[in-house]
Amino acid sequence: MKRSRLMLVPIGAMAVAFAWSSLVAEPQRESTPYPLPTTEVAPYNWQADAGQIFGVPPAQVESAMTEQEWQAHQKKMVVMPPEQRARYQQEVRARILKQVQG
Repeated sequence: MKRSRLMLVPIGAMAVAFAWSSLVAEPQRESTPYPLPTTEVAPYNWQADAGQIFGVPPAQVESAMTEQEWQAHQKKMVVMPPEQRARYQQEVRARILKQVQG
């Protein structure tokens, strides 16, 4: 019985400390006393990414591939094993270059 009473003392002390701190703590302000830096996110430019990967100017990428095709290509690349990925990427690059050049 003495041991269980000893275990209740720390739990009771923690409960009292938590209640006391919630009563006397200062409320947090929602705004900071100083301005936070703004970070602007540039819009996603899939043509630039695709152009860099395929080695063609971004303006010409759209004539060979749509944004939906680019997204499907990226999803497919993520799930492929490395050896298949390299072969698939070469095939797509050859197809894109062929469409862009003529």
